[in-house]
Amino acid sequence: MHGNEKVHVDNYTRFCLTAIAGLLTVLILMLWVDGTPCAPSARAGELPYDSAASRQEIVDAAKETNHKLGDLIDLLKSGQAKIQMVDADGKNGHK
Repeated sequence: MHGNEKVHVDNYTRFCLTAIAGLLTVLILMLWVDGTPCAPSARAGELPYDSAASRQEIVDAAKETNHKLGDLIDLLKSGQAKIQMVDADGKNGHK
């Protein structure tokens, strides 16, 4: 475009651009009023995380797992439980 050339925009394009501008305005106002919806603010004291309790739960779970493994080892040693190897097709692994 050089000099005094004018751009002619039809009514449909004008309508679409106006609708886009309106929607962007609404979005900006919503973000400004409510804050960012996908990143809620975290304030100190509102966090439900208790690191000491969480660590104690992990320790308790590990103790329970160790107890169950001990029971399983006792069953295997006593002969009350046996391990049988099978192939993926269900055949016995021993030949």
